[in-house]
Amino acid sequence: MATKSKKSTKKIEYDQQEREVIAFCWVGHGQYTWSIGYEPNIIHATRAVRKAKRDFSLKGWQVIPVSIFDIEDTEHWAFDGGSIVDADKQDKESKAYKEGDIYNPYRGCPCLKKIAELEVVS
Repeated sequence: MATKSKKSTKKIEYDQQEREVIAFCWVGHGQYTWSIGYEPNIIHATRAVRKAKRDFSLKGWQVIPVSIFDIEDTEHWAFDGGSIVDADKQDKESKAYKEGDIYNPYRGCPCLKKIAELEVVS
């Protein structure tokens, strides 16, 4: 008689971080996913890669870089095509605003602090 194996129903608890972070996974060609919260960085990075794998039909066993940014002191963040910026603090007197790309609505906004760059296998 075959026996069925039971899956573990024990839920793993993780210590919460003090600051809120965003794990940002930029797949390419304007496709990106993210995960926000207080859980450890690897949890958010894995969530972002899983979402990218589902949404964009990525193949398995690819190494995908995920950037972790600190967004604790930010109310509105945005992706300007190269980095995550604080959309509330646009400096209209800066050189980046005056001489930047006119099609970028977030020119002159400061970049958020990057905490880590993780590589996650899909």
